[in-house]
Amino acid sequence: MSAIDRAFVFKNPFLNEVFVCYPQAGNAIPNKALVWNYRDRTVSYRDIPALHHANFGAVDSSLGDVWDSDGDPWNSDLTLWNGPDFTPNTTRVLMASDAQRLYLLDVSASFDGIKPNCVLERVGLSFDAPERIKLVRGIRLRVTGGVGDNITVKIGASDDPYVDPVYSATMTHTIGSTIACDCFVSGRYIAVRIESGSSYFARIDSFDLHIEVVGEW
Repeated sequence: MSAIDRAFVFKNPFLNEVFVCYPQAGNAIPNKALVWNYRDRTVSYRDIPALHHANFGAVDSSLGDVWDSDGDPWNSDLTLWNGPDFTPNTTRVLMASDAQRLYLLDVSASFDGIKPNCVLERVGLSFDAPERIKLVRGIRLRVTGGVGDNITVKIGASDDPYVDPVYSATMTHTIGSTIACDCFVSGRYIAVRIESGSSYFARIDSFDLHIEVVGEW
């Protein structure tokens, strides 16, 4: 039975995003979202609770929360004391869940108290020489986040841009202490995969690869 008629769209104006919510195959209620940032012109995907509807507007949270209701760990809680969390109260997104619950979007760094599993992946890096082999010896990340939290990094490669890369062993980057992660990966097309690890919040500002372009075989 098709559930295409359950799909819907809502806007998150403070973060310049549009959510296209749809049910994943085998689901009747939208549980996935394609997120389009119309300012940055980027597209990403994220899990959502099974939702029937969502919209933005003003929210009065002055009488809402008590100390024990904050589900984020103390060391990674980035919200303000006695103030709006991540977005102003004038433009908050309220979501209606199939579990008969209401959710506020962008209230904390967790998903209803659960650490999100975030993935950033870039594949098909040829460095203007797709016919030549690249040897990657390491990666240096510039990361902003909770000092002491860990994110994981993998470097992969393939010889065909239409084939999924094969990744190396998982490397750990500890925010605030790791300078670089060493590896030994070779191929024509290089891939980088970064996952959130133990971190509730991390921002990847940039990365450098220690790379050597060698022969064609």
